[in-house]
Amino acid sequence: FILLLILILNLFDVKGQSISHIRDLYHKSPFDEIACDSLNIVLENNNKTNQINAYIGAYYMIKSKFLGNPIIKIKHFNKGKKLLEVSIENEPNSIELIFLRYSIQKNIPKFLMYSSNLSSDLEFIEKNLSLLDDIQLKELITNSLNELNK
Repeated sequence: FILLLILILNLFDVKGQSISHIRDLYHKSPFDEIACDSLNIVLENNNKTNQINAYIGAYYMIKSKFLGNPIIKIKHFNKGKKLLEVSIENEPNSIELIFLRYSIQKNIPKFLMYSSNLSSDLEFIEKNLSLLDDIQLKELITNSLNELNK
């Protein structure tokens, strides 16, 4: 596994990876632990903007899915939740950050009790999606919403 990560690092320079690459890894991460670990590497080697911190929070929550120890799972999840919520507090009108929270809340088990924003986040996203200038992000969110709400 570690050799595979080293190979991935040698294939591309992780410094300053584009946000589109981060979004792609985020989308793959819940289904592929290697993509999840790659996301972490890319995020840790980027400038810590509010947007990157939100993705780091999402990473921790997704990574908890792949951990075996329930206590460590909860610690990772809570760490990620805190990072994501702080990022949203810093940018409460960011469609992308609200979408991150929505996609996490939509996919986690109910017993984690992190679903209080589902309906308001979806409403916010649907109301403001047309205002996005980033065509790739708009397409990613639209496609993801279609998958999440089947």
